Amino acid sequence: MITYQVHRRRTGQQIQQLLQVESAPVPETAIDPVCGMTVEIASARYTLDH
Repeated sequence: MITYQVHRRRTGQQIQQLLQVESAPVPETAIDPVCGMTVEIASARYTLDH
């Protein structure tokens, strides 16, 4: 209940500032799970996000 009261007192601008999250940098290379080679993500023929 205390947390709720604190959040109610914040302005819309303050809430927007709290919600802004810096995204993690995207790596340029990755390790192929099958062969163990380092590959460039941008030029990879196939990719999989999980």
